Amino acid sequence: MAVVFATGLVLGLAAAADAHGSQWWNILWPKAPSPTDVHWGFNDEVMGATKRDSITTGSNKWDFANGADFKFTQDLADETEDYPGWNRALDCNPFPNNSVHLDDSIPDSGSYADALAVTQVCDEDGDGKINSFIVVFDTDWNWYWDSGTPSSGQADSRSVAAHEFGHAWGGWFSDHFTGSSLCPNDSGRHTMCASHVLGTTWQRTLETHDSHTISNAYPPP
Repeated sequence: MAVVFATGLVLGLAAAADAHGSQWWNILWPKAPSPTDVHWGFNDEVMGATKRDSITTGSNKWDFANGADFKFTQDLADETEDYPGWNRALDCNPFPNNSVHLDDSIPDSGSYADALAVTQVCDEDGDGKINSFIVVFDTDWNWYWDSGTPSSGQADSRSVAAHEFGHAWGGWFSDHFTGSSLCPNDSGRHTMCASHVLGTTWQRTLETHDSHTISNAYPPP
């Protein structure tokens, strides 16, 4: 069973075409100093080393991918304020830091119906650059948090984390990868395809166009 990822949100900003000629990344983080190093943390509701390791492993798939001058670093102190619910999140990041949350407030109908997780990046300064992000995993799903293979019907947290952090660096807000060539139902399925096949680990590892897109956005030094 394939389950949709929610398209990432970026507020009021136009998309930019990448080298493949499709709108696969939008605004980006500031590119100086080198490398672009985006620090983030967990909300304290994300409890347990297994869950945290799974999400961090997913985020780190993007570090220096295909030579990209970019990395994620998980080293910020836990957020202690409860997640305020999806409606408030639409007003941009309600927390002072980049953070990952678990919550059941993602709508069950409309544009985000049945979404596994959502990511929002913010340009609160209006300067055309990202200055914060928030990722929310929907706790209504049956999640697999370990490093092995999920059972049928489970969402693989490492695959979903890799996908959502693909939005957090600024990618795929106007579209996802689609089509049988990039999104086959096998281990060649790209991380940034529009859906995740439950019970699989196929999207834990970046494929060619995943890694090429981030290195086009943050070119090697």
